Amino acid sequence: MNREERSAFALRLRTLRKAAHLTQGEVAERLNIHRTAYTKYETDRANPDKTCLVTLAELFGVSVDELLGKEAPPVIVTLQDAMDTVVAVELTPREQAMLVAFRSLTDEQKEQLMKFSGDLVNEDAEN
Repeated sequence: MNREERSAFALRLRTLRKAAHLTQGEVAERLNIHRTAYTKYETDRANPDKTCLVTLAELFGVSVDELLGKEAPPVIVTLQDAMDTVVAVELTPREQAMLVAFRSLTDEQKEQLMKFSGDLVNEDAEN
């Protein structure tokens, strides 16, 4: 890995660890290494070996390619459904594009789109 790739890896690693609500010590324990060795990965002072990369990917539920930045991570959003249940949903590329388009609309256009989409949903429910 070159310097730029290592820095991006270190940031991804730290972000994934924090999202998993784990400490550096807990991750190091799962890797069977000392905490200071793991800290070097997150601070861009060392690179993990291949076995460690695989274990990290498994621990964080991502591919090694994603961990190394060679594959875009999925976009995950948290939504609240009609029953007030919070669910995590992975957005498809098409849904991501729709969200980007939606954000570019005026408030009035957003309201029109929301009404139209509600009409479509109700129409489907009636059929």
